[in-house]
Amino acid sequence: MQELEGRRALVVRGGWEGHCPVDATTDVFIPFLREHGYTVAVHDDLDVYADAAELARTDLILQCYTQGTATDEQVSTLCAAVTAGTGFAGWHGGIVDSFRASPEYLHMTGGQWAAHPGGFVDYEVNGARPLHSPIVEGLTQ
Repeated sequence: MQELEGRRALVVRGGWEGHCPVDATTDVFIPFLREHGYTVAVHDDLDVYADAAELARTDLILQCYTQGTATDEQVSTLCAAVTAGTGFAGWHGGIVDSFRASPEYLHMTGGQWAAHPGGFVDYEVNGARPLHSPIVEGLTQ
């Protein structure tokens, strides 16, 4: 894996606590980013999204911010940074259930989370096909 020395990452987290935006999610990824050469700044609010200069210096934004409301300025500055090449990553509701009232943000992410169809459904994954690394490395069939 290529080292990414000198890279800057912003971790922006908060919103609905049901998605555990700190300990069970972003705190798990921060050491990985640091081990791979990123300088990591952590923000527990959305204020950094209004700082165009900070976002311009950033290589990657890792967001876990479910629901919440961002200002038009925050969304516009964030979208401009992503359009200019800043990476934007996240998962589940921490990225596609954010800022529901902002069409610009929803357009940038390509959609909005709506629901768990059928509620929470227990299921078993059948590993009949060979497991593909590295996504499932260490899993057994």
